[in-house]
Amino acid sequence: MATVGYKIVSHKDAQDTEDEVHALLKEGWELHGDLKVGNEVYSQAVIQTESYGVSVIEQTISIHELDDIKDAIEDIADSIGNIAVGLGHIGMGLSDKPTE
Repeated sequence: MATVGYKIVSHKDAQDTEDEVHALLKEGWELHGDLKVGNEVYSQAVIQTESYGVSVIEQTISIHELDDIKDAIEDIADSIGNIAVGLGHIGMGLSDKPTE
């Protein structure tokens, strides 16, 4: 990510600073550093970033879905086991065949 914007929000009234920072956060700006208080002024730096086409997808999986996934993986493992046994029988059958 690259920083594409930088602002310092500064007001004498703490509530004014809070309100402006809150509005910028809703627009996608991010806090940069801590709130600074000095000479009766409240200041907060904010930055705006760009992600170059990379997006993050948040996915929540419930416990019920995890149980379903676990069951599906167990079914796949059982199927692989059955295939291995079947291939073993085929291999034994081929090795017992008379050669010409």
